[in-house]
Amino acid sequence: MGWLRDLMDQSDSGCRSYGELARAALENSDWPAESRMGERSLASIFSKLDRNLEADWLAERVGVQGVLSKVLGVPLDDLRGPGSTGGNATRGDVRRLRLSALRYARALDLVEEPLCPGVPAAVLTPGG
Repeated sequence: MGWLRDLMDQSDSGCRSYGELARAALENSDWPAESRMGERSLASIFSKLDRNLEADWLAERVGVQGVLSKVLGVPLDDLRGPGSTGGNATRGDVRRLRLSALRYARALDLVEEPLCPGVPAAVLTPGG
């Protein structure tokens, strides 16, 4: 189960599928006009986001983040955490890094990814 599905399960929104979440988001009056699309297309995007694919799509759409936050009843940071990407970000708390030179590579989760082989264990203890 992915991060978006977890948020849906913990939410009181009643959305139990990507289709229901897409319908509720598109019906919200705050849905951004520039992100207008069909319900099935949006549900497909939600499915990809849940598998940590297409993370840039959500990261680039602050209005969509706000609507999802309202629909799911979760803090905005809960949506930005898994979906935030780096590379061109200016935030200091970037968790995910997408290497622009490797266009089709998945983003690296800097919190959960292990260090490269050969990096000494002393690096893991700051001030050591």
